[in-house]
Amino acid sequence: MVRSIPSEFKIARIRAGLYQKDLAQKVGITSNTISQIENGTKSTTGVTAKKICSILGVPFDEIFKIEQRLNA
Repeated sequence: MVRSIPSEFKIARIRAGLYQKDLAQKVGITSNTISQIENGTKSTTGVTAKKICSILGVPFDEIFKIEQRLNA
C-alpha cells in the first residue's frame, strides 16, 4: 500500500505549477482521487505513485511512503 506524505505532496504539486485537476488529468485519474491521495485519506498503487512523481519531477520517497499490510 502506498500513501502520500500530505504536506510534501502538496508542496511538490504547487512547485510544479499544477492544480489538483491538472495533475489528475495528466495522471489519468479523477481530481477527487488526486485530492484523496494528496490528503493521505486514500492509498494508491505503486504505478500511479511513480507516474505522479514523474509528472511532478520529484523522487518517490519525497512524497510517498510504502506501508505494509499485516495479515492477521
